[in-house]
Amino acid sequence: MKFKELIDKYNWDDVCSALRQLYPDQRKNTEGYKQVFSELQTIKPVETRMRIVIEGVLDEYDRLMTCAHENQKEIKSFLRHIPI
Repeated sequence: MKFKELIDKYNWDDVCSALRQLYPDQRKNTEGYKQVFSELQTIKPVETRMRIVIEGVLDEYDRLMTCAHENQKEIKSFLRHIPI
């Protein structure tokens, strides 16, 4: 996927929501991020050899939340089998 395609795929509300969720301490910079996003939407793409690699990385919080979610599913499954 080209960077321009990625920029065009989302609107500012989607990006802003993700930024606020991932970086709540950056709320004061929202207007600046919006300006950059708007500029990126207007720039004409130029073919280069540059590549951007995006890789998902789980931190300790993500691991804990995944574990908690899995445990929650197991508990719900277990509770469904208890006669009332």
